[in-house]
Amino acid sequence: MSTHYEDDMHEDGPGAPMRREHDRRHRFFRFDPTVSTGILVNLLGSLVGGAIALSVMYSTYREDRTAMLKDIEAVKISAQRDREDLKGVVAEMRSDIRDVKSDLRDVLRTQQQQQYQQRR
Repeated sequence: MSTHYEDDMHEDGPGAPMRREHDRRHRFFRFDPTVSTGILVNLLGSLVGGAIALSVMYSTYREDRTAMLKDIEAVKISAQRDREDLKGVVAEMRSDIRDVKSDLRDVLRTQQQQQYQQRR
């Protein structure tokens, strides 16, 4: 009896028909007899569980991203309103500063006139 697999496959003898049937069944897929059904179920469960976990994480990510984008839009709108409000406030302050400058000039002019008249 040969130790090579090909030689055993063509060997005639009492175990030859059984060996040929075994070779036909496992020609495309060889099954390791040490792998039990529990291992396969465990592997399948792990894969399904992993896929479910990934889908839950992705949906949570999408929800968080959508909420974040809405928040960003709200901040942009708020910033635009603040800019517009500040433009109005700055324009108002400029007007007030011009008024103060004008009043100060008037006061200085009046003081200078009074000093000039006192010297005469």
